[in-house]
Amino acid sequence: MIFLNILLFLAYLYGFGYTLTRHIKPHSLETNIMRLGIGLGAFPVIGIILNALRVPLDWKIFLWFSLIVPLYDGLKFFKNKKTLFSRFHISKPVILLLLIFLINLLIYCHGPFKYPWLEDDDSWGHAAGAKYIAIEKN
Repeated sequence: MIFLNILLFLAYLYGFGYTLTRHIKPHSLETNIMRLGIGLGAFPVIGIILNALRVPLDWKIFLWFSLIVPLYDGLKFFKNKKTLFSRFHISKPVILLLLIFLINLLIYCHGPFKYPWLEDDDSWGHAAGAKYIAIEKN
């Protein structure tokens, strides 16, 4: 179940990032990583806009909004029968970026989040806010 939640979150991030950067050159690993980051920034903004429009903050609505443009472009892409990995290549800066990401991930996994006693009450405050949004959908 946790793996499914992570995949859903990555679908949100990539879908929102793809929607905002679909004009950038395709088939580059750097572009796809950048789309995840841009989607991470767009996710709360879209949540605030949906909340202001009184749309319930449900996971199905976020999934629909995040995947409508990528699915449309995907259908257009496969209708023209192009190859998916025709210009896919990994450059040295991308390898360096991934190496820095893995080092940071290891630091976070084996650093302050490893022990069970978290500082302050931040984690409890965030959990209470997430529970409120899940129940009230706004």
